[in-house]
Amino acid sequence: MVIQNGPRPKHQQLRDAIIAIAVPGEAIPSERDLMARYALSRGTVRKAIDDLVADGLLRKVLGK
Repeated sequence: MVIQNGPRPKHQQLRDAIIAIAVPGEAIPSERDLMARYALSRGTVRKAIDDLVADGLLRKVLGK
């Protein structure tokens, strides 16, 4: 999936991309990996992840 400029915010596009690649019970790529893969800022990546956590679709585990 390519994140594009347009009317839909990048963090929402990334949210959809994470959902598409996520495997239940397994970790998603790190923030740093997502930043490099999609050429996005850390803030954009964190916003997408925080939205997924708030929606109950992801769970954060510190130190992993």
